[in-house]
Amino acid sequence: MPAAIIVPCLNERSRFPAYAAALARECPGTLIVSVDDGSTEPLRAEDAPAAIRLAYPGNRGKGHAVRHGWDWVAANHPEVELLAFADADGAVPAREIARLLQIMHQSPETSLLAAARVALLGRRVERHPLRHYMGRLFATFSSILLDLPAYDTQCGCKWVRRAAYTSVRKLLSIDGFAFDVELIAQILRCGGQVREEPVDWLEQGGSKVGLLRDGMRMAGDLIRLRKSLHGS
Repeated sequence: MPAAIIVPCLNERSRFPAYAAALARECPGTLIVSVDDGSTEPLRAEDAPAAIRLAYPGNRGKGHAVRHGWDWVAANHPEVELLAFADADGAVPAREIARLLQIMHQSPETSLLAAARVALLGRRVERHPLRHYMGRLFATFSSILLDLPAYDTQCGCKWVRRAAYTSVRKLLSIDGFAFDVELIAQILRCGGQVREEPVDWLEQGGSKVGLLRDGMRMAGDLIRLRKSLHGS
């Protein structure tokens, strides 16, 4: 089943090339598409020859970059049935991206498969304690505010069936990091099946997410999303 992985990039010339090569090795035959989200040092063709490069001026945010990439794939590669995004830092290893892809192949009832940072036996999760606790706080806030039964909405990889994405595309409007929550909530609202899968996750440093600045923006996006979903 043809698939495509979108990788939003903001000044990722030092990290993305190695990750793109790993994705190409672990997910053969899968389209790998980088989306330069207003980088001041955009990727060059020679940086990651395994990846298709898309770009636009100005920094619009992770959600905008992912939608831009998925929309491009939908318009130019109608054979692709499975869509993913992965964070450019490679915190979710390429082998885990490939494992999630296999789960999607084997679980046709699943509309969206979300990676989750859960330190179960057999899984390796390395994360700064402050970011862990802030992440749990955000997940709890999302769950209470939106009645969303998800453990980890923000882990940096999700696979979605193209048909499920198409069904909610016009409902998606969040450009920032809360895009993940909106995607999950709208697919559930439309009757899709969402599943979480624990993955290995290795914090890389150099995160583009500011805990205070982006945390406030994400909280505001969640409040607006609640109004959109529930009218209050």
